Amino acid sequence: MKFAQALQVLEAGGYVFRRGWNGKQIVLFLIRGTDLQKVLGYGYGEYVGEPTFESTIAIRTAQNTIALGWKPTNADMWADDWEVFYKPFEKGDIVCYTDPHRLRYKARITKVWSQECVNLEHTESDMRFEKIPSSVPLYRDGMRSFYFEHGDEY
Repeated sequence: MKFAQALQVLEAGGYVFRRGWNGKQIVLFLIRGTDLQKVLGYGYGEYVGEPTFESTIAIRTAQNTIALGWKPTNADMWADDWEVFYKPFEKGDIVCYTDPHRLRYKARITKVWSQECVNLEHTESDMRFEKIPSSVPLYRDGMRSFYFEHGDEY
């Protein structure tokens, strides 16, 4: 996809990367200024002279560090090899699950067995779903996710 589409994915809370990048697991994501304000309890601009936080694009580097304020190069802006990175599920993640009867549930992941399946627990009742296979789509933040599909491939 093009860079403009990658920006839309970032705005929606997704993660993107370029196939042309050499490093493994290099991923971009958006950190919203409002999220920084909540975490730090500062930067609301409500006091005289208090600065506010701006949103910034962060990059997870090949060295597994997070760098803030990523800026695209000219090559990045014109590239058409941008792809969506699907973050692996972790215990505690909230997902949307549709069962075989087409009933939708908001569920919490209680166990990640392997790359093949997870356990889910309905967030509003005592229902539990055991060993959901990776072929079943789960949705997180409105985006379809697959457990570890892209994690180690590129």
